[in-house]
Amino acid sequence: MNISGDNIILYKDANIEISKTKEYRITGEKIVEMFENHKKTFSYYFAEYELYTHYDILTIFQKNNIIWYDNNLINYNLAQKLNIPKYSMIEKCAYVQTIWTVNYYHFLIDELPNIIKINQFNKDLPILCNYNDTYIKEILDLFNFSNELIRPKNNLGIKIKECILTNMAISGKPSKTELLLIRNYLIKEKKIEFNQMNLGIIIKRKEQERKVLNFDLIVEHLINKFKDIEWIVFDSLSFKDSVKLFSKSKYIIAPHGAGLTNMLFAPPECNIIEFMPYSDPNECYCHLANMLDHNYSCIVVNDTGKQNGKQMTIQLEYLDKIMNSLNYCT
Repeated sequence: MNISGDNIILYKDANIEISKTKEYRITGEKIVEMFENHKKTFSYYFAEYELYTHYDILTIFQKNNIIWYDNNLINYNLAQKLNIPKYSMIEKCAYVQTIWTVNYYHFLIDELPNIIKINQFNKDLPILCNYNDTYIKEILDLFNFSNELIRPKNNLGIKIKECILTNMAISGKPSKTELLLIRNYLIKEKKIEFNQMNLGIIIKRKEQERKVLNFDLIVEHLINKFKDIEWIVFDSLSFKDSVKLFSKSKYIIAPHGAGLTNMLFAPPECNIIEFMPYSDPNECYCHLANMLDHNYSCIVVNDTGKQNGKQMTIQLEYLDKIMNSLNYCT
């Protein structure tokens, strides 16, 4: 893993200006510590790139007389005390909802593997899951599960006589086995074919938060300096077309954000370069890259701060340094 940036320089290159302020040094040290602690923590939960060491992630179990209400499962007796309003009745279904799964990253990483587990367990079992008419619909349409999908309304409860559950992974920190459930399903159903080309994808954030202020300059620089790579700016595509595009990628460059989730569809050993705002670092895409056998690099950026959208200006020499470290010869 390569880490570079305004706050962290591991290359010790005299040609790159290193900030000497105390604030930057401390922040940089904390980010390095965060990555190191992450590796130590998850070595406890994961065996060598395979299963959890302490329990089987594919375990299916059941609970009886459970009430679903407002995205939560609660015991029937407790529901009586809480005076939950009118609810409908279901004889049997599986429940896979998790707290963050209306988010693109968390739906793909947390909820989708559980839907696949249930589908493999029983293709006729109805599944209670999160849903929207945008990306979740596109994802589920591509996977084309035979299970009926239950789309509950938040103001009504559902009594489930026999509720089937999977043991949930750590939110946002999937094992390699869970990620392979997704990739293998796509391969089996002939929805994806890995065909790595000399293709670089630069992800552009629409949102103001974590926006790269010199994005156009970065694109121009990469096109002009690394000419034998075909560079494509990724803004918005259908889910099906996104899977197809990323299945050909050799380089994915992006600020921290949900677009990086698409590395899930990239061939193994794809090169990931993430722009990380030092004011709000998060190692989830480092973890995802490691589980997928990608080459992960991180540029820690002196951003505008949490109160000002964590917007970033990327120094091109840091990007060049990492590109060159990936055995690229200019």
